[in-house]
Amino acid sequence: MPRRPDTPCSSCGKLLWSGTTSLPAGSRKCRPCRRAASKAPCSTCGLEFDAWTGGHRRRTCSSACEREARLRAITEARQAPRPLRECEDCLVAVATCGVVALCDRCRVVRKALRDREHWRRKNRRRRVDLARVTSEPYTLVEIAERDGFCCQICRDPVDMKLVWPKLWAPTIDHVVPVVAGGDDTLANVQLAHFVCNSRKGARLELAS
Repeated sequence: MPRRPDTPCSSCGKLLWSGTTSLPAGSRKCRPCRRAASKAPCSTCGLEFDAWTGGHRRRTCSSACEREARLRAITEARQAPRPLRECEDCLVAVATCGVVALCDRCRVVRKALRDREHWRRKNRRRRVDLARVTSEPYTLVEIAERDGFCCQICRDPVDMKLVWPKLWAPTIDHVVPVVAGGDDTLANVQLAHFVCNSRKGARLELAS
């Protein structure tokens, strides 16, 4: 089989052995020209370096420059103007890029509610484990919505904004107390004022 004719380098014109390459004649380059084409300035310090390393193109000449470029990108992203959105709780305009749009005040309130609910569940699990009764997952808000935001002991409305130790703060009362063998389930819990729940204590009903 006759040897394929040599083709010139598309940059310097030097004759190259065609071999078995599938590149068109206008795209073939000699090794020095390929190396020269791979040179590029570092995006951080501006020093010219071999950008093609390990089969991919790099933007920086060293790990130090790469770290500095990442820090600069993070700083620019933090300083970029954020879009104005309405707070989900109070509807005040707030600049945020987060998934949930909350102002600083509402964010603190939500965190306090999450922490309070966490300790409610933890204390409830502790009592249930000691009494060895059946338990179901629920939250104070779920029980309040089910009971129409009314105390099931005195039948008066419950202000969900109040928190312990306010006397009229919302609490969860067990119809049959856990210490008396009652289960910690949705069927055995009800919404009650803190003062009503405290007066009832471990009794099955509140004496009139």
